[in-house]
Amino acid sequence: MQWFNNSTLKFVWPRYLPAKLGPSDFFHPLKKQMLVHLSLMKVLEDLTGQPEAPRNLIYVPRTYRDDSGEPLTKGATTSNLYLSTQYDDLDYKYLQRLGVREMDHGLFLDHLEKVIANMNDFIHRPAEWHSRLAGVLAEVWDNRYASHFKKLDKLAIGEEFDESLSDDDFEIDSEPFSSSPLAFRARVRALPVVPLRDGRWVSGRTDNLLLAASTSDWELPGGMGLSVIDSTACQDSRRENLYRLFGAKTLEHKRVCQLIVNKHTSPDFKPDAVLRADLISQAKFLYTSGWRNDSGAAFIWLATEFDGRAKCQDLYIDTEKMALSATHFFAVRREVFLFIHEDYLSAVDDDGDDEEEEEDDETKKRWIDWLKAHLCLSEIPRLIRIIRRVSSIYHVFEMSPEFDFIITEFGEYYAIKLICEYWDIYRFWVVWPRINHFLGDETASRIDPAVDVSYRQVQKKIRFLKFKCTDGTVAALENTVLPLSDIPKEVDGCVSFLKLREPDHKRWKHLEHFGVGVTQNLDFYFRCLQNFSRTKGSLRKATFIYEQIQARSAGYMGLLE
Repeated sequence: MQWFNNSTLKFVWPRYLPAKLGPSDFFHPLKKQMLVHLSLMKVLEDLTGQPEAPRNLIYVPRTYRDDSGEPLTKGATTSNLYLSTQYDDLDYKYLQRLGVREMDHGLFLDHLEKVIANMNDFIHRPAEWHSRLAGVLAEVWDNRYASHFKKLDKLAIGEEFDESLSDDDFEIDSEPFSSSPLAFRARVRALPVVPLRDGRWVSGRTDNLLLAASTSDWELPGGMGLSVIDSTACQDSRRENLYRLFGAKTLEHKRVCQLIVNKHTSPDFKPDAVLRADLISQAKFLYTSGWRNDSGAAFIWLATEFDGRAKCQDLYIDTEKMALSATHFFAVRREVFLFIHEDYLSAVDDDGDDEEEEEDDETKKRWIDWLKAHLCLSEIPRLIRIIRRVSSIYHVFEMSPEFDFIITEFGEYYAIKLICEYWDIYRFWVVWPRINHFLGDETASRIDPAVDVSYRQVQKKIRFLKFKCTDGTVAALENTVLPLSDIPKEVDGCVSFLKLREPDHKRWKHLEHFGVGVTQNLDFYFRCLQNFSRTKGSLRKATFIYEQIQARSAGYMGLLE
């Protein structure tokens, strides 16, 4: 053997080993003994050029080598374990007779973990090496090209399988390992082979892995735990493919927006643990990305004026430009009725250049308008408090503590003035937006009985508010009439006229939804007739009322009968 290893036959002599052993072969015992003896002698060369016993060597197939032909897992602790690459790959079928093992997925991962243990050396390996490694790991992930390392007596290539040799012959200890795809994938996913934009290397188990394009340098929201993969690594197709196998997604505004929404709506989310600056940056990112809360169901957590945390639908935003604003009503109750932190108002300010002040104001206005439209912030007191969301249109709700406060502290007049002044905002919670035109009243009412109850209860609470009337009496709102300017003297004392400031203002017309009479219609004179018995009315007055009813009853004869 020494002569062979000192000659030109050094890397080819294994081809001349005894052929397959057969039980009828007269020299079978001799051949078997010779192979076992050679397996214990240092007759082969390892990767470092040193002689080594075959049973201690591992053949590394091309599957696990880099583009230059060197084992990917070559390192200080592994090089002496590998068979020299100068042996021809086709000769492995001969070398295995001497006890040389073949690397498989399990063994490759074992040795790769040793390489990664020296992290500084690992991360500074050439980009080409990392690219090739990613390709191999993708093959391991899919369980391709696996020889599924078995004991030596189970290894076979073609017809060169020697059933006469056993583990006992070569004294090889083979630890069985799981060859299932899931087992391989779990090990591959655990390897810290993913470089991030911030310089860290993480494993495929990391949440929210995002693939960054070369132009994806926009600012990401803080506090999200986003793991943006290095753009240079993403440009390599083999590495990108591996990261996608880990579940990495392309870094897109829409995807980040959805991650923010998912995080805020998760029952496990702990807003108190998130910095105020991060919460602001998340809201700002949604805004700059053009995110829209079209369903109205995404409630984002925000920082409050006193640096607490609350859901956006429970918060107010300050304004000095609106009459009857939340700022006005809750000036002494801001610790109860919460406002967003002032830092939100300057979150999208430009550079502060005086020459661009007008443009800055418009930018701020768009930002605030977005906060109101999509984060449900309000500048005016909310009429109701949502208890349960039934659908995008229907909710179960009750009158809000804010309106109860206004009624108690400021009086009923300010409550109805607020409702009438901002009717376009409040009407949704006063007039049920039934889908009658399509389904009919009966079908609409079956959507959820509690929805109908909610509207009736809020209506009832407002209808029963007590108001001073022009004659000095007090009456429930639903039993009153607007102080109309052309009321005939014959009905004096038959109805209660609300005592209002600016009684002719058109805003008051909306009170008809709460039972208030707003015109001299048939309903108005029915009120007069109903109240006639409580007044010292004359026959002339009664006759006048009946005449007015008759004059307005065209089309209502069935009702009158």
